[in-house]
Amino acid sequence: MTLEILVGMIASGKTTYARKRADEGAIVVCHDDITQALHCRYRYEQGLREFYRRVEEGIAFAALNAGRDVVVDRTHLTAESRRRWIRWAADYASPNTFDGRGPLVRVVAVEFPRKIAHVHARRRYEGDPRGRTFEEWSRVALHHQEQAEKEPLSAGEGFDEIVRIGEVPR
Repeated sequence: MTLEILVGMIASGKTTYARKRADEGAIVVCHDDITQALHCRYRYEQGLREFYRRVEEGIAFAALNAGRDVVVDRTHLTAESRRRWIRWAADYASPNTFDGRGPLVRVVAVEFPRKIAHVHARRRYEGDPRGRTFEEWSRVALHHQEQAEKEPLSAGEGFDEIVRIGEVPR
């Protein structure tokens, strides 16, 4: 079984990839869909951060127990957000130990191409604005760009594999 951690800015292709993987049988853990289901709209409440995390982890746990691959559809632009899932997978596998061929869960980072922030904001706004203005999406995209530049995905983070979709600037 595989736990795929998607890494990329808004409107970089993560959800399109996740839908393809879902069509192949993977279970998708999508933070945006979870908050939409809980609040009947896309809304994030900082005070519910741990609650959201528990819901994500609960879905991932149930999916892996059912023998399904899991795709986590979030930006994962910080090293901490990526480490969270690497640690979680290790905790998940530890009671199950190893099957003699390696860990029961392979953790794979899937990184998506990054353009300038304006391009990502425009794609999000034109594709699905979710009730936000272009200016709001521009601020989000600039924040994501800063995160991605500050903490780029690296081979030393502990993933079993890193897959890069298209050209990812270094």
